[in-house]
Amino acid sequence: MQGVWKGAVGGAVIYSGKELIKVSSVKNTYAYVWPARLLNSIGSSMIYNGLNNDKIFSNLYFQFYCTYIRYNFKNNDLTLKIDPITIGYAAYLMIDRNYIFNLKNTLQLGSFMFENITDTSVVDGKKVLHVGTTGLTLGNSFFAKKYRLMIYNMYKQPDGTYAFTGEKYIKNMSLETNLHEIVHTLQYEQCIPMNYFLNKGIFLWNPAFYTLYFSGNIRGYDNNPFEKTANFYSKSYYDNLRYISR
Repeated sequence: MQGVWKGAVGGAVIYSGKELIKVSSVKNTYAYVWPARLLNSIGSSMIYNGLNNDKIFSNLYFQFYCTYIRYNFKNNDLTLKIDPITIGYAAYLMIDRNYIFNLKNTLQLGSFMFENITDTSVVDGKKVLHVGTTGLTLGNSFFAKKYRLMIYNMYKQPDGTYAFTGEKYIKNMSLETNLHEIVHTLQYEQCIPMNYFLNKGIFLWNPAFYTLYFSGNIRGYDNNPFEKTANFYSKSYYDNLRYISR
């Protein structure tokens, strides 16, 4: 029962962190992202401590860019693990000429952030995304596209393709896309305690996250609970309801 109540309290703290992401989205600012990360780490730590049968506040586990840090309050002891997935993905995006490293957003968001400059055309002097992935996260690194070509009255046809009618306009997707991807990094951190027996060495491995995420895709991307959660807290869920009709 000790682990159960610690997990319940940790889950409530994690929920509070996600609510701060929603506040960031509504207020159009990144000011609440680091506080959201801290709450997410505290909640995840409570769960981790419960799994280890430790006191609820005995250790603080914190995801910091490509590292996973544990601080033990009793012994004043600090240990660090390296996340090879985050490092590998960031290195790939760094050397690929289709991506540009965004230092400002990286510092604001606590994740390695890159802008994707492919699959675009110039409309009214702005690069606009027509089709394709808006953003993609692996570990604590992600890429995102800034502008997207939005079209009123997009609807799904019987054959599964989409048809468009009405006026086209440019939408700056930067903030909501970045916050969407940040929610995925928080989900990634939340799943780390599930890999307890794999993370005894210096490297951090998190297969539980990818197993759960891809299992959620069985019913399709739009029905994946990880994506629904990210959409909800980044406000893109409401934008989809507003601009896409069937």
